[in-house]
Order: sequence, then structure tokens, then C-alpha cells
Amino acid sequence: IPERFGVLWVPESFTDMAMDMRGASNDIIGTVDDPRELGPILDRIDAMLDGYGVHATTKAEDQISNMIVSEEINQMRAMARVIPTLFMGIAAAILLVLLNRMVRQERTEIGLLKAFGYSNWTVSGYYVRYALLLAAAGCAGGVAVGQWLARGLGEVYVLYFQFPALVMQLHPNLLISAILISVVSALLGALSAARHAAAIHPAESMRPEAPRHAHRMWLERFAVFWRSLSFTWKMIVRNVGRNQFRAAINIGGVMMATGLLLIGLVFIDSVYHMMDFQFREVQREDMRIIFTTELPESALREMARFEGVRQAEPMLQYPFELRSGWRTHDTAILGFLPDGELRRLLDVEGQPVRIEGKGVILSEALARELQVGAGDAIEIEPLMGRVTRKHDVVVRRVVQEYLGMSAYMDLETLSRLLETPYAINAVLLRVEEGAAPRLSSVMNDVPAMATVEDAEQNRADFEETMAENIVLTSTFLVGFAGVIAFSIIYNSTVVSLLERQRELASLRVLGFTKQEVGAIMYQENFLLGGLGILVGLPFGELLGRGFLRTLDTEMYRIPYYAETSSFVFTAVLVAGFIVLANLAVRRRIQRLDMVEVLKSRE
Repeated sequence: IPERFGVLWVPESFTDMAMDMRGASNDIIGTVDDPRELGPILDRIDAMLDGYGVHATTKAEDQISNMIVSEEINQMRAMARVIPTLFMGIAAAILLVLLNRMVRQERTEIGLLKAFGYSNWTVSGYYVRYALLLAAAGCAGGVAVGQWLARGLGEVYVLYFQFPALVMQLHPNLLISAILISVVSALLGALSAARHAAAIHPAESMRPEAPRHAHRMWLERFAVFWRSLSFTWKMIVRNVGRNQFRAAINIGGVMMATGLLLIGLVFIDSVYHMMDFQFREVQREDMRIIFTTELPESALREMARFEGVRQAEPMLQYPFELRSGWRTHDTAILGFLPDGELRRLLDVEGQPVRIEGKGVILSEALARELQVGAGDAIEIEPLMGRVTRKHDVVVRRVVQEYLGMSAYMDLETLSRLLETPYAINAVLLRVEEGAAPRLSSVMNDVPAMATVEDAEQNRADFEETMAENIVLTSTFLVGFAGVIAFSIIYNSTVVSLLERQRELASLRVLGFTKQEVGAIMYQENFLLGGLGILVGLPFGELLGRGFLRTLDTEMYRIPYYAETSSFVFTAVLVAGFIVLANLAVRRRIQRLDMVEVLKSRE
């Protein structure tokens, strides 16, 4: 938190004088000419400085700050793969519907052009060029909007990560890639229309297009069901059956919008479930006190004497290298008492796991990285201090954990591995309500104190950090879902209206009101939209699981978790987008001129 954290830069001479340690250092940073040689170089440095007690040798890619930024970039990369793919698919489908409608409307003109000697390539090329023109206009607007959104997102990251500045620039390779993807999507949408235009015969085009083949639908075989439908619904069902391709595009568009929206809500549910699991079920302490070095058991008793402390439990955390065959991982092994209550481990079924015996307990992610399970042996080696002896230990259990990749042992067993009968370097506290701020202030003045962590404050900080990310992500997803649902329903309705205007005008002449005629279009949209929502909910669940899997990192893993309310809210919101699309096309239906429509020749 900026209000409670700061970094001071001072001359080296000042620190030499203030610390009375002239020429001393506790951190060395550097660069290498060949990054591929970084591992061997660090190994040689570690061996060279072994006598000075090297704490750890860390590559830039393993630094916490670098990992956090890299993981955020990976999240954005995952979204950049999912959302544009859906959008380009929808754009191609809309172009496909519109251009095919244009070909049917202009079939007479196409026939005349062919009769005058224009080739199929020339006629088909017109629709391809039309699609390319739309793509060019879309790309021009997309570049401008994309730059604006990118700058807004950059400003969020400046505030989020406290960057002094973030320079935004347009990268030509990314621009070219985006334009090529858009153009290819437009071409895919235009190919069907170009093929249909090429297939039109000049002589046949001089007369109106033959009606579609009409036949009994399979639903009509269910006599009881079919008789129960009103006249309006029979028209709707028959029209859907005769325009199956367009109906499939409608359903597919709503399905994608539903899935995209559900991803955002599932992401929110999963993050808060992860936080509840970690901060309520596993880390049950109110405060965690970390010392600068290992201390005897008396330090625990001293902590328990502070006013406001209700319960105190010891903890020992020490860095080790865990090795299974050629697989290695550096992490902290945490030692706790077998009967401890403030730090609880749960297995993959959610059952408590007792920390006891001589074995080690691994988190699920760490066990997966080392490719080991319960009963397997691994080698552990301390990474700091005077103890360097390696030990072979057995993996007792694998537990569920969403933050970090840690290992756990009985505290006394871990102490003996460090060649001491009993040692602690941290204490977990349960305190009286409201006592944490006062205890934090008092304990910061205690000798050998390194860090005082307030669990509730940590959770609040984490929630605040995640909330900013969640709001930004969810806003984008809701906006994108709305655009997809609205555009696909609106465009399909307009095309359907143009095709069926003579039919609808005939109904008006027969005595149907404008509201009744409009209801035919609206109810058809709701039928297709409802089917899209029903298919979209399981589709969104699959997308959500895949999306969260791409976010698995060493620092955290977000489990899939979805509330029932998220599915309900998704369905209601997408239905709202369908209502907006119906309202947008309502004026076209109301202004339908039945006299002009019925004057057109058959």
C-alpha cells in the first residue's frame, strides 16, 4: 500500500556510516552476456560465496515483481486470444448473412451483367471488394478505438503497479497482424456470397427467385404438440425450420455472447472462492509475526503474553531445494505443530490433514511440478545457513493450496533437519477483535522482529488489488458480450424483415395489427435467443474452465467455482440485450408500408 510503504535511495557512503559497516553488502545484482549461461554462472557464484552464507541466487524471471507483472501479461494474452477469436467469428457470420442477402436482392442485376459479358470473376469480385471495403473501414475505426482502450488500460497499470511511466506506442507488427486477421475474417464471410453470385444463370435471374421448398416439419408429426401451438407460433417455427443456417448463426452468436459474459462472472466467483478458502479455511490466524532469525521456544511464550493475544502457535519456515530426479524447485518448507489450529491443511477432497511424522506434505501444484505423489521419496537441501546436508524424505500427503507452492513438515522434525532440537522464526496469533492495529504498533519495536502481518489487512489489500482487476476485466467482457448479442440479433432481424416484408404486409391486409405483426419477429428472436442462452451456459462453463487453467502460475491458481446466481444473471443480461435489439428494429417494423410492398411484382 503506498501509504504504508516507501523506498529510500541514499548514497552508499551514508549507509556505510549509518550501519557502521563500511564496504559491506547483502545483495549483488548483475547481468550476463549470454542468458543461456545464466544457470551455470549462478552455480559458480553460489559455490564461490558459499562461505559467506548465500541466502539465494535468483534469476530475474523468478523475482516476485517480475513474476507478478509477467502473470498479468499472461492473463491479458489469454484474453487477447479468446475475445478477438469470438469477435472475428461473429463478424464473419454477420457478413455472410448480409452479403448473401445482397446477392438474392440483386440477382436480376447480376444476371444482366453476365448477359452483357461480365465474367463470374468480375461479378463475384464485387462482393469480395465490398467485404474488403467494410473490413478497411472497420480496421480504421478499430485502430483508433484500440489505441484509446490501450491507453486507458495503460493508465490503469500505471496506478496498479505504481509505474513511474508507461510509454504507449503502436507496434507495426501487431498492427499488421490485426489487420490481416480482420481482412481474412471478412474474406471468409464474403466467399459464400461470391460463390452464389457466380452460380446465378443470366436467363433464370430474369424472373423472381423460386420459393424455398416447403414441406412438413418433423415437429408437425407430433399432432398434439402442433395443435397446441397458436397460428403465430406455427409461422415462427416453420420460418426457423426453413432458414436453418441463419437460425444457427443467431443461436451461435447468442451462445458466444452468453459464454463470454459467463467467463467474467465465473472469474469473479472463482477469485472470491479462492480468497475465502485461503484466508478462512487454511490461513486462520489474525496476525503473523516473522523474526529475523531462528529463536527458541521462549519466544513463543513471550508473544503469548501480549495483551489481546488469545492464542499463539509456532512456525518455522526455511528455504530448501526440493529435487525429484532431474526436476527441482526452490521453495520454503513450513513447520507447524501437529495439533495446531491456526494453519490448517486440506486435501483435494477438502478434509483436514494432520502435520505429523517424518515425511513432507506438498501442495498439489508443487507435487505436480515435481511429478511425485504420496509415498514417493524426494531429496531436500537447505539453501541458506550453516546446514548444507541433504536429506531424503517421503511425501506423506498432497494438499490443496491456491497461493504459492509450499511444502509442510512437523516443526520438530524440520528443526532436527536444521540440526537444532526446536526452533521457530515466526508465530501465528489469534487476537481479540480490534486488537490487531495496536499489537502491530507495539510489536514493531520488539527486538529481532522482521515483519508483523495483519491477516485481515492482507485479505483486504488482496481483495482491493483483485477488485480493480476484476472490475476492469468484467467491464470489458460485459461490453463485448452486449455488442455480440445485440449485433447478431439486430442484423439477422433486419435481414429477415427484408425477406419477409411481403408476408408481413399481407398479414396487415388480413387484419393483423402492427403489434401482432411485430410479435412474430420479436418472439422468433426470443426463441432463438433462448436456445442460444441454453447452449451458451454450458459453453461458457467450458470456456471458463479453460480460461482459468491458462491463469495457473507459481504464485497462485484460481479454481473453477461458479455461483448459481452467475448463471441466472448471465441469462437475464443476455435476454436484456435481445430486448434492446428488438427495440432497435421495432421502428422498422412499425414503418412497414404495406401498399408499397404489395405493389412489387411476383
